[in-house]
Amino acid sequence: FDLTIDRRSLSTMISGPTRNLLHMSIGLALIFLAFFSQSFIEETVLDDRSKTDSSIPQNAGYISQTIIYGTFLFSNLIAPPLVAILRCRWSLLLGSATYTLLMANFLVLNTPLLYIASALEGFGSAILWTSVGHYLALNSTENNVGRNSSIVWIWHTSGLIFGGIFLLVVFGNSDDDSIIDEGMTRLIYGVFTGIALLGNIVFALLPTPDSEREYYEERHGSYTQELISTFKLAITLDSILFSFTSAFAGQVMSFWNGVYSTALSFTRHSFAVNTKTLVALNSIAVGVGQISASVAFGLYGHRTLRWGRAPIMVFSCVVGIIAYILAALNLPADSPFNNGTTEPTVINPPSMAIALICGCIFGIVDAAVNTQIYSLASVIWSEATPQAFAISKFFHSLLSTICMYYGSVLEIEWQLALLIAGSLISTVTFVIVERRFISRSAREKLKSDLLELESTLSEK
Repeated sequence: FDLTIDRRSLSTMISGPTRNLLHMSIGLALIFLAFFSQSFIEETVLDDRSKTDSSIPQNAGYISQTIIYGTFLFSNLIAPPLVAILRCRWSLLLGSATYTLLMANFLVLNTPLLYIASALEGFGSAILWTSVGHYLALNSTENNVGRNSSIVWIWHTSGLIFGGIFLLVVFGNSDDDSIIDEGMTRLIYGVFTGIALLGNIVFALLPTPDSEREYYEERHGSYTQELISTFKLAITLDSILFSFTSAFAGQVMSFWNGVYSTALSFTRHSFAVNTKTLVALNSIAVGVGQISASVAFGLYGHRTLRWGRAPIMVFSCVVGIIAYILAALNLPADSPFNNGTTEPTVINPPSMAIALICGCIFGIVDAAVNTQIYSLASVIWSEATPQAFAISKFFHSLLSTICMYYGSVLEIEWQLALLIAGSLISTVTFVIVERRFISRSAREKLKSDLLELESTLSEK
């Protein structure tokens, strides 16, 4: 009897929309536990295999990531009508299945299949993230969207910590001269594939909210009209300004998720621990930064209604610039693309503590930018969330593609200088978009109040 009461009490404490978001978030956590972990080691795994298998290019990891973001870029253009056809549950299942396919490819590593799987994953990623943004908006209000964005982001990035712990266990006893052989690759990616499959199952069981049925019942346009509405939204002033923030989110994500971990891995015999262990510790550090920032933004999310979201963006810009400068001083210039680099560093020898602090700050910046993107876009374009998030992810993936390309050829200080420029520009444009939205909302409220007052006076 008591247990029944407790269950009912718990059910009333957690609303249906919140349960829906928690369900989706668990699926994201499983998928990205596997994906983030493999992203940190993909270039190292493929670089090691290229030494024994001439069919695998030395920079195959960078090529794979570039293909992912390139197909992600163009797939965002067709994602809204596909999500409208499939709806959120099946869109999330389809999108997440391509992540599982990419992991499974490493069990029987083949270069052409790797590139095909990467292209499919890029397509699936566009479907998945458009669905995530739409499902978030369907289960949120203007008052709680900030909190809900943080909840989703906490679960999404929790995989960084658990993935880092897994990699730490796997590589704890290795040294800088050891390689990740075929047997080790199959073990690691077998675990990743199994975890991703669990994520697929979670998405297959995702509830369909009533708000989704109502959303599509009100819209009877063709899928050609859905595409046209996406392009019309993309050329509005707010959308153009907002695209700079979305682009920076892609820029910073591609750096910490691909370039930075590779740079740490390639700076061998320089840190107090072997670099494979350092990559695992960095994954944990990024995860700690992501989750701590998301928790903070979630707890104080209600204050954004009073202060706005600009202070969070300015804070992330300032701490991010500090981390970019420290990373440039701490790592060799050619560390992103020269395995075993012996280039001198300004901080000599490179500091493991600084490397991990930078990783933590990268996590904070990434969480800050992405949670505020989801929060603001959900209220500005509440009537067109699939289109808004598809446009946002288009520019996100555009910069990710460019950054993964130059990540394999450009020295790290130049990459970090571009990040500083991107951070400054994106913060300014975000603040402008939010100010414009607040001004519009204030004018609409004033107009509504005046009409209500006029109606009251006329009745008297």
